[in-house]
Amino acid sequence: MKEASIIFLILSGGSILSGCNKNVNPTSANSRNSKNSSIIGNSTLDNTYYAWTGFNNNFYHTSGSSAWYTTTQNGSTTEGIWESAEEIELAVDAYYWSVSNYPTHDHSGYVARINALCAGLKYNYWSGGAKHDYGVNFAHDAFNDDLMWITIAFIRAYQATGNTTWRTDAQNIFDVVWSRARIGPDGSNVNGDALHYGLGQKQEDSSGNVIWSGIYPTNPNSAVNFTCVIAGYLLYNNGCGSGYKSDADNVWKWAAVPQGHLYISTSGKVWDSTTGSTDYSYNYGIAIDAAVREGDRTACQNMANYLMNSFVGATYRYNGTWNGYNVLPNYNGNGNDEGYNGICLRGVGFAQSRGYLTSVQITWAQQNVAAAFAQMNSTTGLMWGDWQNPTPATGLSSWDCSAALSGMLNIAQ
Repeated sequence: MKEASIIFLILSGGSILSGCNKNVNPTSANSRNSKNSSIIGNSTLDNTYYAWTGFNNNFYHTSGSSAWYTTTQNGSTTEGIWESAEEIELAVDAYYWSVSNYPTHDHSGYVARINALCAGLKYNYWSGGAKHDYGVNFAHDAFNDDLMWITIAFIRAYQATGNTTWRTDAQNIFDVVWSRARIGPDGSNVNGDALHYGLGQKQEDSSGNVIWSGIYPTNPNSAVNFTCVIAGYLLYNNGCGSGYKSDADNVWKWAAVPQGHLYISTSGKVWDSTTGSTDYSYNYGIAIDAAVREGDRTACQNMANYLMNSFVGATYRYNGTWNGYNVLPNYNGNGNDEGYNGICLRGVGFAQSRGYLTSVQITWAQQNVAAAFAQMNSTTGLMWGDWQNPTPATGLSSWDCSAALSGMLNIAQ
């Protein structure tokens, strides 16, 4: 059972970030870092830091100068390549949360962790990778969206750490995708034109054989096109040249406004792909993020309205309600999908931070975080993907538990 004082914050509508003891330094590299410690003890401590510490106590694994989050609690096996990239983003989120809430404290522990996680992704998946050899710049990963997730993670890592290695890698990885994923009028990437045909998700020929350099990039979907918009703007904003912004703008025009191949402006719906209409929460997160970067407040709010109101007919429907607000779908146990809500709330949080959401949309996001936090396991500090039922103490994956933590780090209360 959770401590009554913590539950009170939820039931009374209070901020889950309230009651922070400023005498405790949550930015210390060594603060409460022993494995298996019970991290909910003093309810006056900041609850988001409890969740961040619990996540690291259970899943953070080091090997020399590299690190990664593991598939199981206290394990050693890394998550998959794109999940690992998203968990780098989680560490970057934590860094910015710390800077925002504790601006006078030492943030070097967060910076060191981000650098180690980026090194870990390369250790496991770059050329000669310990888990899988995807080649230099991960170019032998046939999924172009995987490379865009990594681009975003690495350029954000550069923003947080100042380590130019991650910026160079991000730029080179983006260039791999741009060179092979632009679909041309004949379905190939010869003279590919993202403005009129978008980006293809997977590199394969007409027989389904995977290829690396790309002749038939298939399945233009939200995961690669909206991440391209985000990545292009991040590269542009971090000194990599205006061409990346132009690329991002062209993809946005094809995917969303005005062409609308992946976004329906009259309803706010974001398609999974040009041939797939299934609603997945992560597509809304990246589309909302992209809309903010493009300065399109109308599209952002339309997407957010659909996200909070219209998943009733989706394959993964709302997981009930919390204080009258729809709760994001329960992806727990669905492998690849388990972290979708974390990506969703990262994008929503970005829109909130830029003043792009309505007050109702902000409250909906806050209530989702409250629902997740109410299910925290008091021994481990973990929250799983089912935000209507208590989190068990064991049998959890980092990818599943990353979603709620992303919400706590990104949605301002």
